[in-house]
Amino acid sequence: MRLKKKVPALRDFFVNIYHTYSPSAFFAKKKVKEAISAFGIQLAMNITWSFAFFGLKSPLLGMITIIVLWFSITTTMVKFRRISKNAFYLLVPYILWVSFAAILNLSILILN
Repeated sequence: MRLKKKVPALRDFFVNIYHTYSPSAFFAKKKVKEAISAFGIQLAMNITWSFAFFGLKSPLLGMITIIVLWFSITTTMVKFRRISKNAFYLLVPYILWVSFAAILNLSILILN
């Protein structure tokens, strides 16, 4: 797998995603432990996916990781929705982005 160019628009999109989903933890902090633990797990999975896909250049490991990430985000959203609808809605662009990234990851896996 070779990535030829870095796309500035992609970088800007990531910055915006982090700016929308980070405040979701703030809205959910009222009933902290379980919801924030789920948030921490999905954050760790996000970092793990980047390392697996880009660092190790492994679309297969990236695909496995992004599936776990997707379920982690979904779990976080369910827990956040019980606490704060704002926290839930701030994660919607993130789950959409990860769904799109999963499709791209799968496409690269199939093509390689």
